[in-house]
Amino acid sequence: MLGTTPAAGKKNVRGQLQIPISVCGVVVHPGDLVVADRDGVVVVPKSQMEEVYRAAMNKLDKDEQRANHIGEDPLKVDEYIRSVLSKQ
Repeated sequence: MLGTTPAAGKKNVRGQLQIPISVCGVVVHPGDLVVADRDGVVVVPKSQMEEVYRAAMNKLDKDEQRANHIGEDPLKVDEYIRSVLSKQ
């Protein structure tokens, strides 16, 4: 039901801005970051944005290092997978 409003507001009553809302049971506060793609939706509270940003950048750096290390060589991919599994 993309783009539908099951309970439309009344035209003679003012709505409210900058208030918390609930979306499928998740409370979203003004200033929170909402990111969505085909795989899902994530809500990042404003108070955690810096921490989430740093963690995301760290993951991107590690992904790039791994890609540079193993490239397209199937033997290196196998070696990498075995090294990760042996640490578990």
